Formats: sequence, C-alpha cells, structure tokens
Amino acid sequence: MAQPNTANLKKILEMLLAHSKPVLLLNLREEPVFVLAVNQNAENAVSYSIRTKEEVHDCIVSGLTEKEANEQELTLRKQVLRYAATNDSFDFPFYNCPTKEPYIYNVQYEDFLITSNEMYSRLQFEYAGLRYFRWCMPLYSALSEEQFDSFISFMKPYVFDVKQTCIIPAILIAKDKRDERCTTAMVLCSLLYGNVFGFPHEANSSPAKINPKKPCYEKGEFQAIRSLVSLLPDGLLRKQQVDVVIDMCCAEGQNLRFCILHAKNLVSKLLENQQIKESQEAANKALQYLDRYFYLICFNAYLAEQARQAFNISFSAWMLKHPNLYRIQEQLNLFPKKGQALLNECIMVEDTISQEERLSSIQNLGVANFQKVTGHLPLYGMAQPVSQAVNKVLDYLINVKQHSQVIFINLRNDVSVEIHGKLYYVSNTNDPNKQPVFFNEMSHYNDMESLFNVESFRKQLKFHKDDNNSETPDLIEIMTTKDIFKTTEAKFPNQLYYHVPLPLNYLSNENIFDSLIEVFINVERKYKESSIPRRTSEGSRRSSTGNPCIKSQVGKNLCRISNNSSTSSTPFNPAYCFFGSSGIERTTFAMAVACLYMYQRVGFPPGTLPGEQERISLFDAEQSMGNFPIVRRLVALLPDGYQIKREVDFVLDSLFEMMSTTHFHMREMILATYNLARKTSDAETKKNFYCQSILLLERYIYLILFNSYLNLEKNPQQKSFCQWMNTDAQLVGVHDILNNLHISETEFGHIKINTLRDRWRYLNERKTGDIL
Repeated sequence: MAQPNTANLKKILEMLLAHSKPVLLLNLREEPVFVLAVNQNAENAVSYSIRTKEEVHDCIVSGLTEKEANEQELTLRKQVLRYAATNDSFDFPFYNCPTKEPYIYNVQYEDFLITSNEMYSRLQFEYAGLRYFRWCMPLYSALSEEQFDSFISFMKPYVFDVKQTCIIPAILIAKDKRDERCTTAMVLCSLLYGNVFGFPHEANSSPAKINPKKPCYEKGEFQAIRSLVSLLPDGLLRKQQVDVVIDMCCAEGQNLRFCILHAKNLVSKLLENQQIKESQEAANKALQYLDRYFYLICFNAYLAEQARQAFNISFSAWMLKHPNLYRIQEQLNLFPKKGQALLNECIMVEDTISQEERLSSIQNLGVANFQKVTGHLPLYGMAQPVSQAVNKVLDYLINVKQHSQVIFINLRNDVSVEIHGKLYYVSNTNDPNKQPVFFNEMSHYNDMESLFNVESFRKQLKFHKDDNNSETPDLIEIMTTKDIFKTTEAKFPNQLYYHVPLPLNYLSNENIFDSLIEVFINVERKYKESSIPRRTSEGSRRSSTGNPCIKSQVGKNLCRISNNSSTSSTPFNPAYCFFGSSGIERTTFAMAVACLYMYQRVGFPPGTLPGEQERISLFDAEQSMGNFPIVRRLVALLPDGYQIKREVDFVLDSLFEMMSTTHFHMREMILATYNLARKTSDAETKKNFYCQSILLLERYIYLILFNSYLNLEKNPQQKSFCQWMNTDAQLVGVHDILNNLHISETEFGHIKINTLRDRWRYLNERKTGDIL
C-alpha cells in the first residue's frame, strides 16, 4: 500500500486481523516521513515527507540503516519545531502539491508532528496481533547483505511458528506510491514463503536450458546470470522460481527483467543520438536492476538451502561461504559490443603509454621499460613491444643471455594492434578521455582480434586525431599482438606466446594467479622437464640459522637443468617475459607472482629471515612495510604467517630495486595513495585515491595468501589457488578479512569500498559498453 493516513491504516489492519494473526507490517521507507495531526485531531492525520528544492518530486534516499533512519526523523522534527518557534503562532508550511500554495499548520509540540516510526510502533499496543518492522530498502539496486539478514531475523519466528498454528501471517507493506520497492519486497516475501510452504506448480517444473549462443534477454539470460546459475546448486530451478514469483508480483511495467532490458535498449538509443550523460544514467539504472535480479536469485538459493535448517546462518555469512558469487559480480558490468555493433562505436587511438620510457631501454632494445628481476630468476618485464622490438628482445635473450626458450606473456585486457611500427588500441567514440575498451571475457577479446583479419572491417576503421597525430595511417599492414609474435617464429622457433589478461584497476581474484601458474606448468609440460628444481625433502627454504639450504652449486645456472632422460643433455633455460601497456603496474604484479612461485621451489635467497630485512627509520615506517592492522590480522591466521609476509616483502623490494626510476613500489603505494586521499580537498579525487589505496591493499593481501598457498600446497596441479581459497582459506575466515578491508577504521568511513561488493560497485562505475 502507499503511505496511508492513520484512519485508513486502522481500517486495513482491522480487516486483516479478522482473518489472520499476526499481521506483519513492513515499512520500506528510509526517507523521513512525518504524520501531521491536522487541527490536533489524530484521526485526520496526514503524512508528509521532506524533499529538496532541486528534486521536489523525489524522495531523499541515502542508504541509511533502520536505526539511522529513526534518528534522522527525530533530528529533522526538532529542526521543524525550532523553525516554527521563531514565530509566535508556531506555524509551519506544508505542501500538498509542490506547484500550489502551502497549507499553514500549528506544530508547537511533538504531539502534533509524529514520526512514521512512532505511528507504526504505537499501533502495536492498540492491535495485539500487529508486528512492525522498518526495513529500509534502496530505490533501485539490491539490498545489502545486512538488510537481507535483518529481514530474516524479523521473519524467522513467525515463519516457523506457523507449523504449530497453521495460520500463515499476512504481510502488509508500506511504501511511497511512486517507487518500486514494494514489488521487490513482495518478491522476497513470496520467495521466503515459497521455500517454507511450497511454490506454485509452474515454479518447480523442469526448467529449460539456456543457450549461451542465443540468450533470451526477455527471460533474464544475461551473462552474469548465466554464470550464476552454472555455479549454484539447481541454479536453473532457482532462477525459474524467481522468474515465476516476479511475474506474479510485478505489473508489466515493473517486471524486473523487462526493466533491465528496457534500460539496456535505452542506453543504445541514447548513444546513437550522442547523449552521453543520459546514456550513462540509463546504464547505471540498468546495472542497479541487474544487481537486484542477481541478488534475488542468490537469496532464493540461500533460502532453499537454509529453510530446512531453520536459517542457522545469516545470508551475509552464506555469501562469504560462496565467495565465487562475488567474483561473478565482476560480470555485472557493461561488456564491449561485438562485430558490426562494435565497429560502429570503436575508434583507434595511438598507444603513447607504451612509449613512455622510464628505464632507458628503447635505445638498445626498441621497447620501453625493459627490466630483469634482481637475482638469477629468468624473469623479465617490459612495455608493449612492436614487431621490430620483439626481434631485438629475442636476439638479446637467446644470443646474449643464452636462454634456450623465450615465453612471452601478454597481460593486457584490451586489444592493441601494430600499424606501420606504431601501436594503437581500441577505444569508444563516446568516451571523451579515449580510454581503452577492456574485455573481461576472453571470447570477446578473441572475437575482436579476429575482426582485424577481416579486410572489410579494417577498411571501416576510424582513427582518433589530435594535435600530435592528424594523419590516418595506411591499413595495408596491420598486425594484432598475436600476429606480431607469429612473424618471429621462423627466425626464433624456441618462443611461446601466452595471453593472461590482468585488469588495469588493481582488481584481484584467484583466477589471475591460477592462470599465471598454468603458464609455467604448460611450459614445463611442453618441454617435459621442470624449469627449476623442485623442493626436496631436506627443504629448500632457508633454515632458521640463516644458512641457505640450496648452495652455490646451483649458482647462475639455476634454471639450466639437464634432461637426464635423453642421451644428449640439452639445457633448459627459459626466459619468461611479461608485458603490459606500460610495463610497470601489471607487469610488476605478474613478476611478483612468478617470483613467489619460483622461490617456493628453489628457496628464497638471503634477506627473508628475521633480522635480515633492511631497517627503515622514517615516519610511518610500520605502514610503509605493510604492517597495517588488517594485514597483521591476516598474518596471525596463516601458518608461519610472519615468514610468509617477509618473503612477499622481499620480492616486492627486489622488483623495486630494478625499476626504482618508475617510483612504483606496490606495497608503499598503498600508503602513498592513502596519504594523497587525506591531503586532497576535492571529494571525487579523494574517493579515487582512497579506493586505489584499498585495491592495492587487496592485491598485497592476495600476494600473501598466494605465497601461503604455495608453501602449503606442494603440487598446484592437484589443488588450484581458487580451490584453496574456497576451502582451506575460507574455513579460517580469510574472506571475512577481504570483506572488511581498511587502512584506518576511523577515516573515510563515508566512502563505501571496504566490502567485496562495494569494490565491485566502484569499479563498475567506470566501465563502458553494452550489457550482455
């Protein structure tokens, strides 16, 4: 029901209580609502809500909790009474219609202006069968995990008491007449009742399978939803139950699946008309609807499992037990279009970032920021190379450094091509900053790369022109990154090319680590021997006395291991060369992962045992060394946690030594960006710096977890890092830490980025494309 006055609400309650006890009254309104007793007559009470002058038709919704909403109403009432007291008559204007003159009423005492919470709570004394619950619900997006938990906590006793009384409680929902919160609440209540008392027959019939090649968006078969149902037990059935309930509860204009599709189509139309700002607003609304649909299915899966167990764990705890569901939310974004649809909106931009030299390597090798990790590990990094630079790098690594094979690992998640010795990347014509179009799905990336081999596609390409680049290049010679490395195979047959896309925004997930490990395993399997010796029973980790367990006989030929199975011994001494757009952020991270993987097999060199680390006598030295409270909490959980962290710090320090001129130290950047957030005054810049700091902290924590995994799991092929995180790490509460990341508990509390879900939301605000 819409917001009622007191008299009408009593009539409704009397009617419901005549047939059902109890009646559960759910107030969905977070915004402050006051009930004015007109002429001090409680029976003639009329409700009013506070609005802003700029958006007089919209409710004030800012994500408050039940307690905060109640306190806000009391605070605002004090302000109204204080303002009314400035005149002798204690009058205050109330608008029944924003375009008409206000009514003037006396509000001298609190009795004349009661809050909505007071009105509903007091009715529980008048009607013994009434139970009231304020359930603050967002206007468009999904509820938070805590809001789901509070709903279950309120409903639990009444749902399970029904089995004794055989009377199902009636649910009365109070809302604003213009919002869609009521339909969402009705769906959630119906899902709860369906899992406890049974669904209609059509909800439990055999669900039809989804064709990923021809998804039906009218049925909600979006990419993220397809991934979700593939992970959940009986996922298709859970989705079907949600769809049936939505169709029962929602009018045609408010059907959630149609709302998503309508907003998606609206985005395309607005982009065609070059209405960029309006298209972004429509895209945000589409994502909010999709977020809500996603969580409805998750909540239904939770109910299906926990209804038999009397909800012995909360929904938030259940979500943390299924961390893969949070990873799927990365797909609740705007995926790039494909084929001709992409061609209509794509524009080629010269990749100047790959030419930003900081390590003085272009002159000798033709590629920017070429570096080798300190020590004897065969790990190299560089910026995106052109074909001529690839030849120089191969010649250097094979003929000068005497490596037997060279393995190139491409870390970019955007498509780049070489045209006459220059690199270009794909951007969107509607993006004023001409940022690259990022691909989360490898299939989308491969589809885009293959299009560059189609002549008709190449002829229609558009190029961005600026002051430094006003000429359109000839497209006779155009090579994708994969093509560049194919051209060198004849001259250098001992090379391999892999693509492990890493997000540019510091986002971390377990699959990135597993993909990088898979590269090493595949290379070793291909050449039928390990690139470096495995740890023996004596152990390769340095002993507590500080003496190396692997002596100098390995020395500089650490990776030159003979194949004893062959009659002629051929040294296997591969070089792993990582590259991204600039050769700094993503390259450093991938090299850190590779260092940990290799060091765990051969042993860490001096510098990782207690007392061997360099002392730092600087302000904030503890934080510079990564000793944040949340990190100390993690280290305390992990076996040999302090040693595990020291090894990660050693690797990061070693990587910084070889590229200090870039001024990029992953661990120290956590504190550096945090301090920038504290110093800046601009709200948006402050938020971006703080969020970047938290994302870097998350990546640092993942490196510690990954090193612990390598230390505990001797064979990564038997249990992947993803499996380890979802089993071993999950049991000890690692995901509780990841779901509450912070550097300081007192600062930046207003910026929502600490939880897994908040970080996904922040990153999705910055993506462009089309919803799939």
